[in-house]
Amino acid sequence: MREDQKYDVVIIGAGIGGLTCGALLAKNGFRTLVIEQHSIPGGYCTSFKRNGFIFDAAVHFSEGLGEGGRFYQILKELEVEKEIELHKIDPLYRVFFGDESFSVSADLNEYISMLSKKFPKEGKGISELFETINRLKKETEKLPTPLRIWNKIFVPLKFPLVFKYYKKTFAEMMVDFIKDVRLKAIISAGGLMWVCLHLKYRPRKWLVTYTVLTSKAITIQKAGLKF
Repeated sequence: MREDQKYDVVIIGAGIGGLTCGALLAKNGFRTLVIEQHSIPGGYCTSFKRNGFIFDAAVHFSEGLGEGGRFYQILKELEVEKEIELHKIDPLYRVFFGDESFSVSADLNEYISMLSKKFPKEGKGISELFETINRLKKETEKLPTPLRIWNKIFVPLKFPLVFKYYKKTFAEMMVDFIKDVRLKAIISAGGLMWVCLHLKYRPRKWLVTYTVLTSKAITIQKAGLKF
């Protein structure tokens, strides 16, 4: 960096947000400088080695990298979508309860089918729970931003599910659909891999504030997330 160099935009922090903004700005003709105090860029999306093993610093995987996904669209805009090797994670992980284990499929329909077979009496509630989450996603996508006072008046009419659940935790939401305590524990532990991607987190609680339920692939960069 030359001291006499002039830039249109200076971005402090080379995390994913800073790098994405910098790349998009530069692609659109802005003279852009990204400054990072660490020795490598990437922020939370970096990795390190210990005793021959690669560990992710924070982010372990990402959704929305399948074709048509939101992150895929950014990569495509930057014309780098073919330069990154991605691996679909399936199953996402396994949940252990005593002597039993449950695999959380990357395919939402398969996951719902597995839960329904394990708990046939709860089949209707399971389907309705995830269908409600999907409807919540669609409602939140239509919410005006910012939500001005005159918009708030019509929220109960135009966005009934958002109005019903926006102050409730995920546990409180499940009460409307699931009765079996064990099933609730399984969904909370394993199913939340699907739900946590689209529910706002608060310590010890999952707030049903907004949802981004997706059927796109959960993926990870080969050899860990790193730059």
